[in-house]
Amino acid sequence: MKTKAQAVSDIVSEVEAICDIPSGNESRLAAMVGHYYDMAAGYSGFPELPDALLPFVCTASVRAWRRRGAEATSNFSGIGVSEGYIDIEGELRKGIRKMKNPSSPVVIKEESDA
Repeated sequence: MKTKAQAVSDIVSEVEAICDIPSGNESRLAAMVGHYYDMAAGYSGFPELPDALLPFVCTASVRAWRRRGAEATSNFSGIGVSEGYIDIEGELRKGIRKMKNPSSPVVIKEESDA
């Protein structure tokens, strides 16, 4: 299991490679990754995330970086300029819901899709 600093650094490098991010954006990206790492830790109940949960943080970070791109868009209507975006935090919560720390008192409420 990596420390938070190691995990954030690794995820930042991975997101930079995936999104082809120019240099100079490292601190902004690190803050974003740290935010999603903390959110995932809160959802899961782990003080430091196990390696199995880090891909969820990476995916959330890529989607957030590309919020206006095709990765984060769930639907688009051309002429009417209507866009629907993926709920990044909701997707992170859904991915981690079944992988929480068994000794944690954290409860993730199931949301109905109705």
